[in-house]
This record gives sequence, structure tokens and C-alpha cells, in this order.
Amino acid sequence: MLEVLVAAYGISFLLYFVAGRKVSLGVYTCGAAYNLYLVLDRWVEAGHLPFSNMYETLVSLGFCVFLLHVITEWGMKVGAPWMDPLIGAVMITGAFFRSPEVHPLMPALQSPLFFPHVFSYVLAYAAAAKGCALAICTLASRDPAARLQREKGTYQVLRVGFPLLTAGLLLGAVWAKLAWGDYWSWDPKEMWSLITWMVYLGYFHYRFRRGPRSKLVPWLAVTGFVMVVVTLWIVNLTKAFAGLHSYAGP
Repeated sequence: MLEVLVAAYGISFLLYFVAGRKVSLGVYTCGAAYNLYLVLDRWVEAGHLPFSNMYETLVSLGFCVFLLHVITEWGMKVGAPWMDPLIGAVMITGAFFRSPEVHPLMPALQSPLFFPHVFSYVLAYAAAAKGCALAICTLASRDPAARLQREKGTYQVLRVGFPLLTAGLLLGAVWAKLAWGDYWSWDPKEMWSLITWMVYLGYFHYRFRRGPRSKLVPWLAVTGFVMVVVTLWIVNLTKAFAGLHSYAGP
């Protein structure tokens, strides 16, 4: 049940401030284990990888946020671990507004590239979400030292996400060539994915040229995540953006 998962992530977030990091992490890990169970159960029920519609993607995103937590907190010491269960709770809450109905996998999605293409994007989107949260904290911070620390965390997280975003874009082009005969079709989903990639490229370029103390740098990180929301959510839900990717369903 998604309600249990949202509750577990929400309690983990609150416990960080009430009972400390270790207790919060314990609850978060239990919640993530249940999240993984839901992903695997959906996989068995549907008979295909659970990335074919918005409901499945959001549930999988919740677990991918935990995977990112392991990478950034345990491996990179980014900081602000309390963000991760909160981000996961928001992702899972979004699934309440999508249909949980199981559909057969469309022929266009029956490709060996399905998993690496979509999983690269989903994990990149998890990184984009945390990068945006850290960037907002950067903008809200009045202490220069804390601001610089949060900005550095944003940069570290996006350094993980951007190669995954690039991999997803390139794998999608190869898949498009195999499925439709051309690497690029100017499809709305393709266009917004490219725009998102270019915003993050601009983030890294501008940060390199102006330095981490520039006030525009965190705003670019926030803008990048706004583009992610447009690509993942708005394009799927708006008929005006219907294109070759419409078969994936909302």
C-alpha cells in the first residue's frame, strides 16, 4: 500500500529532527525496502519492468531516491540526508493521482534498451530533485559558509545526475533509430528532454565560468528541475504535446 510507504518516508523525515540521524535512517531503510518490494511486485504482476506509465515511474522514483541517498550520503558525504525521505514521499504521493491499472507492454517498448534508457532517466531525475532541494536551501541560506556548503552539495549531486541524463538521451536516440528509423524525430518528449539537458549543461558551464558563489548558479539548478517536471509530467498529461512517446501513457 502506498499509504504505508508515504507514512514511512514522512516519519523518517520527522525523526531526523526529533530522534536523530541513525533512527531516521533506520526507518528510511525499512521504507525503501518496502518500496523495493512494491517495485518488484509490480514487475511480477505486470510481467515487465515497472517503467511503462506514470504510476510505475513515480513508485520506482521513490526507490531511486534511496539509491541516490546511498551514493551521495554514504559515498560522497553530500549532507542534508533529511531531504531524501521527504523527496521520496513527494514522489510516491504523486502516484496517488495516476491510475494503478496494469497494461501489457506496448510493442514499441519491447526492446533491450527499455531498461537502461528509462532507468538512466529515472535515477537522473532523482538527482535533479535533490539538486533542486539543495539549491533552494542555498538560496534561503543567509550564512555564506552554509550557502557555499549547500551549493557544493548541489554540484556533487548533479555531477552524478548529468552523466545519467546524457546516457538516457543518447540511448533514446539509438532506440529511436532502431524503432522509427531515425535518431531524432523532433517529438515533444525528445525536445523537452534536450532542453532539460541543455539547462544542466548551462549550469555546469556557468558555474565553471562564474564560480560557485554566483547567485545565478542555484537558480539554474532549480530551473533544470522545473524542466524535468515539464518533461516527465506536463508533456505526458497535455494532449497538445502528444507525439511518438504517447504510447507510454500518463
